[in-house]
Amino acid sequence: MKYLLLFALMSFSKMAIAQETPGSVQFWKNLESHCGKAYEGRLISGGSEDFSGKKLVMHVRSCEGNNIRIPFFVGEDKSRTWVLTM
Repeated sequence: MKYLLLFALMSFSKMAIAQETPGSVQFWKNLESHCGKAYEGRLISGGSEDFSGKKLVMHVRSCEGNNIRIPFFVGEDKSRTWVLTM
């Protein structure tokens, strides 16, 4: 019975802490966990002719301090980089 009560208290305290973390911080930590990885995607609606039929790749490359840099390649065009700041 003591262990059940202890487990319940630990579970509730963990949930309370998780709820106190702002959504922006949760998003940031989740994004940082992808640092060093690349993902290929595709256009599913809208967009421009610049994107149509081209390979789309994002690289979560640099996660330093309050900045995350994500180069975004559209086909051979490597001129885009998303810079996120916390």
